[in-house]
Amino acid sequence: MPKKGFTLIAAIFIVVGMAILGLTTVALVASDSGISVKNYKSLQAFYIADAGLEYYLKQLADSNDWSVPPPVLEEQDFNNGVLTLAVLSASANQVTFSSTGRVTQGLVSYERVLAMTVTRDPGGVGGIISDYLIYGGSGGGATNVGNNVVINGAIFVDADLIIDNNSFISGDAYASGEITLGGGASVTGTIEPSSDLPTTFPTLETTFYDGLLAQAALQPAGDWTITTSTLFAAQSPYLVNGNVTFQGGETISTSGSVIVAATGNVSVGNNAIIGDNLSVIAGGSINMANNVTLGKSGSWYSAGDLDVGNNFEIGGVGSGEGTAFLAKGDIQLGNLDVNDGKFNGLIFCEGDFIQTGNNFHFEGNILAGHMGLVGNNATLLANPTLVSLVDIPAFGVSLGEVGEIELTNWQETY
Repeated sequence: MPKKGFTLIAAIFIVVGMAILGLTTVALVASDSGISVKNYKSLQAFYIADAGLEYYLKQLADSNDWSVPPPVLEEQDFNNGVLTLAVLSASANQVTFSSTGRVTQGLVSYERVLAMTVTRDPGGVGGIISDYLIYGGSGGGATNVGNNVVINGAIFVDADLIIDNNSFISGDAYASGEITLGGGASVTGTIEPSSDLPTTFPTLETTFYDGLLAQAALQPAGDWTITTSTLFAAQSPYLVNGNVTFQGGETISTSGSVIVAATGNVSVGNNAIIGDNLSVIAGGSINMANNVTLGKSGSWYSAGDLDVGNNFEIGGVGSGEGTAFLAKGDIQLGNLDVNDGKFNGLIFCEGDFIQTGNNFHFEGNILAGHMGLVGNNATLLANPTLVSLVDIPAFGVSLGEVGEIELTNWQETY
């Protein structure tokens, strides 16, 4: 009997042990199955997030300017999950964005978040102004930098470059022809004559301007004189089938962003003071007299030439506060007798930038079909942030070819 009792007890222990082993195995299998499901759902969320990165990279590749980045996806159903994109920071040529993939199983959500930073060479006009203070790119006679000139930025001219006595360039100097330095003149960077043109000189995209001028041509013929008492506020563009004159000696205020388009010439009288955010479009030429003050964030386009007298003060010094002068023809600022002009912004002409005059103070960028003369005692400082190209129709429509997108950072965030 004792032997039989022991055998029975042993059998019970074996059965109980097998049961426990079976339950443990079932529990382990169930646990592994649960882990597998979690891993699968998490991996699915990862691939949704990764697909979001690829999608937004394509949107960025199709955009000319990233300071206003392409629209993002918010809570977009995708591949049995949800995709959400967010821009974390953006500038004209660098964007950091995140992509979130989320998959829900029952009451449990599995989420993966990927972040990426991409940059690119701006190319086109943006590339030129980021590289050069002065770019004279379609040939012509010699470019002459006068005596006692201080330039902070690089120069490229498709011509001979003559740098007169005691002038100082903090930057590189390139020319397709010869480079000549006068007594006491110096260049801190590369001096490279016989250089190849780094990029084709761009042209203005005038579709926007031509469209407004065509509308203006449909108005009754007549000239318009703008004075202090003129109602001058943001509305539909002011269209004039004739000439426009900003009366001299007047302070002309603006409210909001104002556009004036005239089929003829535009003139600004002596001692006129004009407010901010004004865009002027002339089917003819633009001529400004002496002692003119133009406000911040302006844009003046001439289908012909653009000339300015002496002692002007144009544009602001903050980011986006500069004024743009754009001309299909030539531009001339001041004369060589007396000139204390100050200009902050962008100067772009397809013709000649004839001269700056003496004692000229400039901050921004100059692009000219041919760069003529920088007058004596001038100071020029490169600053590509003063004008937002995307806000100027001549460039916002077509910035030219941009460089390839470069991935500078990729990470998964938690």
